[in-house]
Amino acid sequence: MLPRFSIVICNYNYGRYVGDAIRSALGQDYPADRFEVIVVDDGSTDDSHAVYAQFAQDPRFLALTQENRGQSAAFDAGVRQATGDYICLLDSDDVFLPSKLQRIASHIAELKEEPGKLFLCHNLAIESVRSQGSVRIDQTWFDVVNISRLPDCLTLQNAPGHFVFSIPCGLVFARDLIASCLEALPMSEFRVGTDGVLCPAALIKVGRTHYVREPLAVYRLHEANEFAQVVDGRFTPRHDTRTREPRRLHFLERWLDLQDLNTEERAAG
Repeated sequence: MLPRFSIVICNYNYGRYVGDAIRSALGQDYPADRFEVIVVDDGSTDDSHAVYAQFAQDPRFLALTQENRGQSAAFDAGVRQATGDYICLLDSDDVFLPSKLQRIASHIAELKEEPGKLFLCHNLAIESVRSQGSVRIDQTWFDVVNISRLPDCLTLQNAPGHFVFSIPCGLVFARDLIASCLEALPMSEFRVGTDGVLCPAALIKVGRTHYVREPLAVYRLHEANEFAQVVDGRFTPRHDTRTREPRRLHFLERWLDLQDLNTEERAAG
């Protein structure tokens, strides 16, 4: 039987983009009874709720609301509501390509990964979004973070020292795996950049992440994007993520101590 997916979208005041994200999630070339779409609104004050109403009649769609608590808390709320075997995250200003779930399901079948231990990153196309239209750049996300040079399965033993994961729209987790990682996160410390701590936490817990080199979603860079921009056709960071490092490393050190690992795995972690 085909796996069941839960697509969890986090949104805060991106009413102008979130409709595209929802449509891309609901428009998957995958059996309608094998996936659901959950939007968690993180205290939006714009027209986001009017956008959700456009999809209210679709039985696969659910909108949850909470006070503004940040990205980690929003993803956690969505995962707690989810019923799928696997969780696909999606930021509200990005979009999935129509074949994403079908391609991920095929790859899961090939991997034969242990139940509850799947952690997968797929590649992303990158678009520069402007008022006059969108332009796709030559770089993919795997090019930006040098995943293109790594093997198809990253382990604790061969992991380099920099960030070698996808951002939310390129992440797929077994539901129990992501739930356990999010449950341990101090939400108030990680209001943004959830992927920066969630991905290494998942790698430490299960010891490996699988790469799918095909771009299955689009990372959209626009003027309101705080993390990065496109300059002269190239991906260019806007935010210095090193400011998050002390609290990220502090959490991961504590997280490592909680895992049931052998001596070699703990040393690699």
